[in-house]
Amino acid sequence: MLIAVDPGTDKFGWAVTTDSGDLLLSGVSAL
Repeated sequence: MLIAVDPGTDKFGWAVTTDSGDLLLSGVSAL
């Protein structure tokens, strides 16, 4: 499952999870 915020915003955060719900990768950019 992919959760993402509109990349057009100043702050963009995203996360990628497996079907089991385990967090594989996540990132936050507030530049």
